[in-house]
Amino acid sequence: MIEESKPEMSKTQRKLADKFIKRLQQHGTVNVTFTKKNGDKRLMICTKDMHLIPAANIPVLQENATAKPLNPDVIKVFDVEAKGWRTVLAESILEVE
Repeated sequence: MIEESKPEMSKTQRKLADKFIKRLQQHGTVNVTFTKKNGDKRLMICTKDMHLIPAANIPVLQENATAKPLNPDVIKVFDVEAKGWRTVLAESILEVE
């Protein structure tokens, strides 16, 4: 099976993704506007701050779990309003506040 390669992200897209990741590390919550896979535009208030995530939603490391390789183009965050984990594709980010 031949894997299709994705086009490279533009410099603007990479800057927005880097800004998003940096803000997630520095602030409690971050507002991010992105395009969903179905084409809809969405504003999400999200965090990676474990103090803001309900205890029931904090990931627990399993004893025999193997670490998945990190993909810098896929950003996992906790949606504060929907109270669940979401994935944002770096290339889909339109605005970071």
